[in-house]
Amino acid sequence: MSDQHATSVKAETHNRFASVLTASAIVGIVASIVDYGVLLLAVWLGMAERWAIIPACVAGIVVQFFGNQRFAFKAHTHGDRGAFGRQVWRFLLVEALTLLLNAVVYNLLREAAGIDYRWARLIAAFGVYMLFSLPMWHWVFAKPKSEASVDLRSDR
Repeated sequence: MSDQHATSVKAETHNRFASVLTASAIVGIVASIVDYGVLLLAVWLGMAERWAIIPACVAGIVVQFFGNQRFAFKAHTHGDRGAFGRQVWRFLLVEALTLLLNAVVYNLLREAAGIDYRWARLIAAFGVYMLFSLPMWHWVFAKPKSEASVDLRSDR
């Protein structure tokens, strides 16, 4: 492999990562807005605040799944129920582990480091997203090898 080719591959990999990161961040912002909007709507409609978080979180997770699947990772299943089901189960597993990691990191920052809860929440969410969720979503939305090789050629 020539140095020029290696540099080109590195640049392409960097650009792809930056693209996924940007799209995923935008999806996360939209999912958060939807989550918050559903929370406000549910409370306005008379649901108890303690329970309104449930439909809010579900709505946010649905937006996050489809947004990341379609826009960030471009991992459409095109009606392949097996691939779609695999993505859903993997996503739910990653989200459950994300919840657990957020709780652990948040509490470590609060209890062990004495960081204010507002900063602890932001630090925990960012750290878990960058070091766990985003990398794991590459597994969640992984394309079959044959499809992935076609995608690399079509980007040129």
